[in-house]
Amino acid sequence: MKLTQLFQKDRLSLSFEVFPPKTDTSFESVKQATEEIAKLHPAFMSVTYGAGGGTSRYTMEITQNIKEHYNVPTLAHLTCVSSTKETVHAKIGQIRAAGITVPIIPGIMPITNGNQIERAIKLSGSFMPQRFKALVDKFGTSPAAMKQAGIAYATDQIIDLFANGITNVHVYSMNKPDVAAAIQSNLSDILG
Repeated sequence: MKLTQLFQKDRLSLSFEVFPPKTDTSFESVKQATEEIAKLHPAFMSVTYGAGGGTSRYTMEITQNIKEHYNVPTLAHLTCVSSTKETVHAKIGQIRAAGITVPIIPGIMPITNGNQIERAIKLSGSFMPQRFKALVDKFGTSPAAMKQAGIAYATDQIIDLFANGITNVHVYSMNKPDVAAAIQSNLSDILG
């Protein structure tokens, strides 16, 4: 099935993003993580170039491996780094004005450890909602508790999107098969 066909369906779907290794020596561990996520049979997987495009060398190799060995539709993409909300809205406007009507789907990045927060704020140019700040204040010093709370929070965001008419959500898995599997498991009856 082509991705454009997937997006035309009213059926709820979940997909995952993975990224290439930062160094040659970590290729095998990244490949193993992406394969574990592929075994979850998501609607599709995307393989990013990584922040700033600096880790793009293995993007196509990982993409081809997922598609050929796990029969999961894949796409390779570039990352928008340091874009403001206004810039993103303007780009979505200039895309629609040009007659491009392919779907633009929301993405969720589960924050499962306190160290991710500063980076997420820096990349998004945004702020953390009070509800999430309270979660981090309470559980941020316990890695296991923060991971569980982060997965629950991401799951809640996805449920909210589905409940409000969004049919496709893309999860930035950070190459963590256990996080991807937990979110998918939390949504098993919702996804059907």
